[in-house]
Amino acid sequence: MTSENLITNDRKMTSLFERYLTVWVMLCIAGGILLGKIAPGLAKSLDGMAITVNGAPVVSIPIAVCLFFMMYPIMVKIDFAEVIKAGKSGKPVLIFPEATRTHDGNLQSVKGGISFLAHSAVVPVVPVYIKGSFNVWPRGAKTIKFSPVAVFFGKPLYFEEFLKQAQYTKASEAYQPFAERIMENIARLKNEN
Repeated sequence: MTSENLITNDRKMTSLFERYLTVWVMLCIAGGILLGKIAPGLAKSLDGMAITVNGAPVVSIPIAVCLFFMMYPIMVKIDFAEVIKAGKSGKPVLIFPEATRTHDGNLQSVKGGISFLAHSAVVPVVPVYIKGSFNVWPRGAKTIKFSPVAVFFGKPLYFEEFLKQAQYTKASEAYQPFAERIMENIARLKNEN
C-alpha cells in the first residue's frame, strides 16, 4: 500500500458537527456568559442543579447534559474495526472487563464485550489482578494516596478453546460465559494473593 493510499483512507471529519466543533464549543461558552448577564436568576437556578457530596457540588447536571450531547456524536462513531486491528497488531491491549471502577474495592460484574474483542481479534486474554489500586485512588476520592500496588498475571485464556470445550453453536452465545471465566481467573488471582 502506497503512502498516497494511506492518506486517502484516513477518516475524514464528515459531519457538520465534527467540522465546526471548535465553533460549537465557543458558541456554548458565549451563550453561557450571555445567559449569566441577561438572566442571572436562571443562571443561578441552573447552577443549583448539581449532585452534591457533603454539601459541596460535585457534578453540575446542566454541564453534564451538555457534555454528553457534545461527546455523543463522537462516541457513536467508535470504529470497532480499529479496536480489533489494535488487538491483532501483536501489541498488548489493556481492557478492564468490568467496564467501570469499583465502588468498594471488590470485583464487579463483567461485560461480554471483552469476549467479542478476543474472538474478533483471535488473541488470548491474560487475566490480571491489580492489588491495592482501590487504596491508591478510591472512586470519588479527589486525591491519590501513596499505597503499595502489586500486579499479578494469570495464564492466557483462549476464546476458541473455550468455545470448543463448551460446545456452543454460536460464538455470541459464549461471550458472557467466557467473560465470566476471565473474572473467575481474576478472582482466583485475588484470593491467592
